[in-house]
Amino acid sequence: MIADWQKNTVFFSDLLPDRKKQLWAELSSILTTRGIVPHLVSGTRDIWVRDFLPIQIEADRFVQFIYDPGYLCGVDEVRTVPAEVTGLPLRTPAITSPLVLDGGNVVGAGDRAIVTEKVYDENPNIPKDQLREEIRAALGIRELIVIPREPYDPIGHADGVLRFLNDELVLVNAYRACDPGYCRRLDAVLARHNLQTEKIPYRPQSGSTDGIPSAIGNFINFLRLGNLLLLPNYGNFGNASVFQIISDLLPDTEVVPIDCTELASCGGVLNCCSWTASLPQSK
Repeated sequence: MIADWQKNTVFFSDLLPDRKKQLWAELSSILTTRGIVPHLVSGTRDIWVRDFLPIQIEADRFVQFIYDPGYLCGVDEVRTVPAEVTGLPLRTPAITSPLVLDGGNVVGAGDRAIVTEKVYDENPNIPKDQLREEIRAALGIRELIVIPREPYDPIGHADGVLRFLNDELVLVNAYRACDPGYCRRLDAVLARHNLQTEKIPYRPQSGSTDGIPSAIGNFINFLRLGNLLLLPNYGNFGNASVFQIISDLLPDTEVVPIDCTELASCGGVLNCCSWTASLPQSK
């Protein structure tokens, strides 16, 4: 798979500049001052583009899974139809997969990818062993790792739990204080697959919007593009320690904080509202 640090292009829904004006002003300024053009796609029904756009496997290979999340059951007016989205300059059409899988539930690098057990609920008619093999084949990877989903989280995406920092090292929310049982289950799976891990503070806040829990306090859902990492900040809420941990782990990456309190109150953060790819650059 094409990893975050190998990508050079970023897209957002054209709904984002109007719905999150302050965030968009800061986000677009950070990107453009570093020579990165923030592109917009049209035809979306919400701002969470990561979930319904294709996943990049190789330079000219993308796979489009079925977007049919259970958490949008009964609210079709905000369920984007991937085929209706315009503005992605892909040179070859994405390969279509019959599997149901949100892009935000795929965290990958090199020949590995991580998803949560949510994939079993979304594809109930496929035996688990067969499903894992079909996802592995669709993503073109050697190893698919299935982790437990966060308890009481209706979204169930891996990108709110952990992220690859390189092919071997995974950054993980520190769940020990807020949910020690989940922490043990998650750590056991990662250890079984011989992944190196580093923990960062995780202090989820109460509250929800339209039944979706707030993501305030989630730092792991950052936006990483090449040697730039945009790190969610939340007022005075543990920002400095997270910034220092990630900066130390990624000395060749520029880590830039950006206030995401308003965005996160809607249930997602920067990785959720962005779509990144490695695409040919115009001269």
